Amino acid sequence: MVGYQRCYLGAGDTLICQTFAGEAQTYRLPEGEAGPQGPSAYWVGHIARSCHISYVVAVSPISRRVAVAYLEPACEETPDCCDYLSDMCYIESMNNGDNWVDGSNWPPARYDITNFGCAGDERAVSDVSACYDYQDSLHIVYVTCGFDPENPGFYIPGVVRLYHWSKKTGIVMITSAIWEGTRPGAYNLNIAKMSISAQDPVYRPVGDSVYLY
Repeated sequence: MVGYQRCYLGAGDTLICQTFAGEAQTYRLPEGEAGPQGPSAYWVGHIARSCHISYVVAVSPISRRVAVAYLEPACEETPDCCDYLSDMCYIESMNNGDNWVDGSNWPPARYDITNFGCAGDERAVSDVSACYDYQDSLHIVYVTCGFDPENPGFYIPGVVRLYHWSKKTGIVMITSAIWEGTRPGAYNLNIAKMSISAQDPVYRPVGDSVYLY
């Protein structure tokens, strides 16, 4: 599972990969050694603080904006639950991530959308999708599961809500699927594997210029 948020080529044919928290590891890339991505490449495996592979990259179709949407533990008091009891977060660059790669803005500002903390009865979990629309606004969709603060080692996969977030709208619940007692398994919930994308306004000459699927 790839959990790094920043990788770049270093001196001496090396690949340097770093998490948001600043941890860095260096991988030697011997010439001619084949990996899953072809010659001179290794499969870089690392799980960062979020403990799962929620990282989603979104790139603007009209500017140099790029964002990484991901989940991060909502409460440091329950670190063993960081793979499913999370906050929805993102980082954003205005220049295609160039300032991340050169280190001038790394680690960047982290924006926490949900701010669940250690209280409340839901947490973000597993699936995330994100895109920019044609007005250069970032959109993120994510799901939450039920959570009992009195039993922090457990979550409730049958209590699920699907949310949309943008700076303009804030957090809006799209729908819910609350069937307590269900066990979809394998990091699935009653709502899972969703995605979001924006339609080019050239295909919608009249009406709303921001049309999301």
